[in-house]
Amino acid sequence: MRHVAGCDGTPTWPGSGAIYCRITPERVQPGHFSVMQKLKIFTDDSLIKEGMGVHWLVRPLLDPSLAQKCAESVPPGELKPFDRILAEYNRTAATMFELTDLESCDVVVLPVHWHEIRGGFGWIAKPNRELIREVQESSEKAQRAGKPFVIFFSESRSHEPIPVPGAIVFRHAMYRSRRGALDHAMPVMIVTDPSKEPYGRYFLPDADWHSTPTVGFCGFARRVKLSEWFKTGIQKAYTLAKFGYPDVSQFKGLRVRSKAIDILRASDKTKTKFIVRAESVFLTTKKNYSDKKEQYRDEFYRNIADSDYQLCMRGSANHSRRPWETLSCSRTPLFVDTDCVLPFESLIEWEKRMPIVSEDDLNRMPEHLLDFHSALAGERFTEFQRSQRQFWEEWLSPHGFASKFRQHFESLVLEPLRR
Repeated sequence: MRHVAGCDGTPTWPGSGAIYCRITPERVQPGHFSVMQKLKIFTDDSLIKEGMGVHWLVRPLLDPSLAQKCAESVPPGELKPFDRILAEYNRTAATMFELTDLESCDVVVLPVHWHEIRGGFGWIAKPNRELIREVQESSEKAQRAGKPFVIFFSESRSHEPIPVPGAIVFRHAMYRSRRGALDHAMPVMIVTDPSKEPYGRYFLPDADWHSTPTVGFCGFARRVKLSEWFKTGIQKAYTLAKFGYPDVSQFKGLRVRSKAIDILRASDKTKTKFIVRAESVFLTTKKNYSDKKEQYRDEFYRNIADSDYQLCMRGSANHSRRPWETLSCSRTPLFVDTDCVLPFESLIEWEKRMPIVSEDDLNRMPEHLLDFHSALAGERFTEFQRSQRQFWEEWLSPHGFASKFRQHFESLVLEPLRR
């Protein structure tokens, strides 16, 4: 068992037997951050091991040449897909953040994605234990200096606990019922901006309001197979042994999607435009998928454009990129809440941005949608759609998320540590 001077001595990782430094309220300095100044970041680049990607938030700070590579004068087609999506942020990162040493910084940011340290996206982890130890030591140094330590945990297993006590963790997937005091939700950043792609032609002119709302969906949905119920049993046993609770089935999204689609199709309160695929185009093993990739993306965005609302809910994890794709297209998600946490929820009135239906209230989904839609009758509907795109740009795009992280650093990062 290790003891660290100045720590509160709380073991927080099941079965570790270790005591790590945790930042305590008296160690957090009084707020002095101004929204007009740059946020000072320290990141330990020794934690970036060979073959590991650098997190997009700190990447242009470690590689300033990205600003020029992503200049507005550079045609989007000449950029790599990742840089095309992050181009605006890569150009502007240095106006919001600056790298400093540990003593001078406002926050310490882990420079790599936690899912790489965890060992991938599968529900059976293959963690890099030596790197985990190095991250823990880096966090301890930060917390002894009174600096908050931030980790970004992306993708399908990002609801899992992280063995770095006292860290602020931004996650794609989370369960509200198991949310920690230092956990925050974040949108999926790797979402193509349709206005920069050929799909942008579908979203002009603005759609008119009609009394019956049209709901779209283009994607993977089917009944859960018997073999998948068997896998669920193994998964639950594994996670019960590892975390102390049986995890939610990775196939739950299929079940809920199928039920929601059936309810909307049967309702006379909605019109539906559904393209339901028998398998995920992201997970398919069919050899011709690469040839059809652009076709599938084209159909996906055309479906959003032809609909007033887009059915959005979890997939194999308790999150989806679909709400953010929908908002980027000036359309509105019809969001099914499966014990979710939404980004910036203390700052955004999400129920005014999209109809939110609890998983337990799916049968009344058409009524909830119609109530929301009826309140937008006439010209309000067009104005609302336009505002959805602006909302995505300002809050949920990579540039928008980064600027709001900087602007609301006090409430997002410092205040939870004082509680």
